[in-house]
Amino acid sequence: MPSWQTACKLDSLGNCANAFIAKLNPTAFGAASLVYATFLGGSGSDQASGAAVDAAGNVFVTGVATSADFPLANALQTTPGGGLDAFVTKLNATGSAIIFSSYLGGSSDDQGAGIALDRGGNAYLTGSTLSGNFPTSNSVQGSCSSCATGSADVFVVELSSLRLPVASLAPATLNFGSVNVGASNSAATVTLANLGDAPLSLGGVATTGDFSQTNSCGSSVAPAASCTLTVTFSPTASGTRTGTLIVTDNAQGSPHTVNLTGTGVSGAWVQLSSTALSFGNQLVGTTSSPQTVTLTNTGNLTLTISKLSFTPTGQISFSQTNTCGGTVAAGASCGVTFIFTPAATGAKSAIVSMTDNAPGSPQTVSLTGAGVAPIVSLGAAKLTFNTQVVGTTSAAKAVTLTNTGTGTLLISSLTASGDYAQVNNCGTSVSPGGSCAISVTFSPTASGTRSGSVTINDNALTKSQVITLTGTGTAVAVAPSSLRFGAQIVGTASLPQTVTLSNAGTTAVALNSITTSGDFTKANNCASSLAPGSSCAISVAFTPTAAGGRSGSLAISDSDPSSPQIVTLAGTGVVAPSYALSTSSLSFPVRVVGT
Repeated sequence: MPSWQTACKLDSLGNCANAFIAKLNPTAFGAASLVYATFLGGSGSDQASGAAVDAAGNVFVTGVATSADFPLANALQTTPGGGLDAFVTKLNATGSAIIFSSYLGGSSDDQGAGIALDRGGNAYLTGSTLSGNFPTSNSVQGSCSSCATGSADVFVVELSSLRLPVASLAPATLNFGSVNVGASNSAATVTLANLGDAPLSLGGVATTGDFSQTNSCGSSVAPAASCTLTVTFSPTASGTRTGTLIVTDNAQGSPHTVNLTGTGVSGAWVQLSSTALSFGNQLVGTTSSPQTVTLTNTGNLTLTISKLSFTPTGQISFSQTNTCGGTVAAGASCGVTFIFTPAATGAKSAIVSMTDNAPGSPQTVSLTGAGVAPIVSLGAAKLTFNTQVVGTTSAAKAVTLTNTGTGTLLISSLTASGDYAQVNNCGTSVSPGGSCAISVTFSPTASGTRSGSVTINDNALTKSQVITLTGTGTAVAVAPSSLRFGAQIVGTASLPQTVTLSNAGTTAVALNSITTSGDFTKANNCASSLAPGSSCAISVAFTPTAAGGRSGSLAISDSDPSSPQIVTLAGTGVVAPSYALSTSSLSFPVRVVGT
């Protein structure tokens, strides 16, 4: 709650006898209804007897004052006339400042009784006087007609519009503490507020001593507005330094001032451009981009550097180079450049300490970073393919590659060897937690066991990963690879089904034997050898010997490394249905043709 005078001024007997002014909000209740309240008076006995409010909310008050130290501002009469004096005071709309306040009286007793305002803001004051020398101007009655007999006359006073500026500077003092000679401190601010109801015109703003200022005030400050003055301390010598911020304006009490103090300190002073560096994530075994801290000697003496060390000692993740040497002249700068090369994964930190002759030694810079590395996880380390005819391509087998590490996996190459080929969607990088698929096919170029691999070269700690590949190539093609005969009556032979035996190679294949097992028989037109590019047919029939599922195989033994070739056989034996007739003959009576 704003208040111009927060305490009552006591008289010589310790009694409080001040006037007061309070503003209430009729729409609020309880303590919230009190907008502001303030004492008004000095160390005597002062009483208010009338008040009026203008359109802007400023309050005009009149009454009687006995205090020799009654608060005054822009006063018409700056000293009491004697005895009791009338007073007239104008407070701003918030009750936080006096715009105008004056005694009004002669050498005897004078009292203000009432006050009113017209639309132009002029104030009309009435009261009584016993003073023959009551101040008058443009009067209709130039003297007190009854004062000589001890009786009072009435007085009427008109005061022209009392719109005036009121300047307020806060804070009233600034202490900048210790600043090294030749350097400047962080700036401090002062607020210039116009608490009056007329524009505050500025004649100038200046500082004395080792202080300077800038401001946003311009040439005037509007009523109820404020501006900022920024003051900087730059000591030119050691010891206590004093100065003044001076604001010249058209308000009472001009110039208005703020006392400025600070201490200049001689010596070397260290200013670091940064006291903490973060290198973020860095791949293990690689070096970060350099980061530099600039050290400036802001003092007026030479800086002597005796040691630059890391904590913890023996750490290998961070290193530095610098241009500082053993000394840095006053006003000079040098650079300390750091790099981060993590040898292992995880968070890394260090403190670099600079021991010197400046206050606050050692100066420190904290260093942080994290070592990250990709880790490759393969869904399978080995793929085995079924026997595949030479010159044909198998169905693809897929392996999932997952980066389970903390760094991005950078893939420099991904290749397949031997009779194998691969396609993938890995691209050149896989993010942490990401995965991709590698699809591998087998296209044998010769018979027999065929070996190969998929090799992934990358930046993981293992540098490369290998998927082992194996399969068997055959020149002998058997089609189909299985036969199903369905249901067949036990003891009866099915219709034959044909298996084609082909030589896809470049040399003849010797046929050693062709056999069947189970309830299956075979017949073929194959010779003792099968020429390159030729084929022969093998007929297989099913003659179940019992009911139910029956299985067997066709086995072809030959000179190919993939021998024997096997065709799986299956069928179902069923029992023949049985039936009986209720009679062996039927006799019908004679019937007319067509009936």
